[in-house]
Amino acid sequence: FGSSFKQTRLSSMESARTQDALGAVESQVPESENDTHDEASQTPELEEDIVITQSGRHVVKEYTELHNDEHIAYTVMKGPGLRNKAAIKIAAAARDAHWLVQCMAMYTAAFLTHRYAHTGPKVGGNLAQATVVILACQIAPQLSAPSAMGAYLGISSTDVIPRLEWLAVLCALGCVTWLLVSHFKVLVGFGGRIGITAFLTCHALQLLLAMPLGSVPWVRYGDVNTLWDATITAQKAVASLAGASFSATLAKLLRDTGGALENPITGATVASLLCFLTLSSLPECRAMDDWMNGIGVGSFVGMASTERLPTTNAFTLAGLLAGCSALLLSPFCQGWAGFQGTAAFLGCASTLGLLRLADCRKTIELPSQN
Repeated sequence: FGSSFKQTRLSSMESARTQDALGAVESQVPESENDTHDEASQTPELEEDIVITQSGRHVVKEYTELHNDEHIAYTVMKGPGLRNKAAIKIAAAARDAHWLVQCMAMYTAAFLTHRYAHTGPKVGGNLAQATVVILACQIAPQLSAPSAMGAYLGISSTDVIPRLEWLAVLCALGCVTWLLVSHFKVLVGFGGRIGITAFLTCHALQLLLAMPLGSVPWVRYGDVNTLWDATITAQKAVASLAGASFSATLAKLLRDTGGALENPITGATVASLLCFLTLSSLPECRAMDDWMNGIGVGSFVGMASTERLPTTNAFTLAGLLAGCSALLLSPFCQGWAGFQGTAAFLGCASTLGLLRLADCRKTIELPSQN
């Protein structure tokens, strides 16, 4: 009887211990779930990022660039989540390219480019816009398009934008035009899309305000005494054609390497910046500006979508035709924002027309051969 009593007592003690352990586990489960829920609720906005893969401390995410409306992957380091609600909202607005953030990026890039190009070292519009655009693409790649729009507005010469007040008005018009172009998907995939938008914005400012008020003379449109025979030389023609075709081809090759250069604005601007820095290191010569302008035209071509220009040869041809367009436009609108982008757009549109004619000819020849 004594041994059976001991066994019964031990079994009851073991069952009590088991129930206590189960109770402790059950009491911990809601706390962990609540902790997880609290952590998730503290950073709700950041979970909306499109995460492709995670490896170690690196996370591969995806954003939509606004020039060709393409999805680009980028790598970021894992870090502590944001806890401040204001910081979370600002990060979400920058990530989603909110229209107000786009306008802020445009204004910042425009004033930085204008000051860098025309004051202090006075490096000129080509080198200034390329430097500012590259910095913007590295800081916030999803804002590369509005930042580039602001930089292209900022390269306007002091003859066209005599004071900073006019630059502020130009940026205000640029915000409206770019947001409309981006929202309605106008000219998506065309090289020079942002450039021609900047050119039309500058055109509107000159026609509606600057020239009627007398701040800018009407002769800035062009002078009948300085047409093609006075503006085009053999040296300028070679620089425009060769520089544009080379820059467009280099931009396509760099974009094909992937990574950050897959962004059309980043890849094309890196190509032009390398050429600008190389030319700047050479001794000064008369053709320096002509080569830089030709390379600038080609970089705008290099931003075209591969759906529009599917091969490297197509980019080279578009650059060549864009160089021709730049020569045709050379007597007019000198110093205007978006001049190079307009020439690039004309070259891309001409190349696309030729490619479609070639496709139509092939489809017509195939039935006749059968």
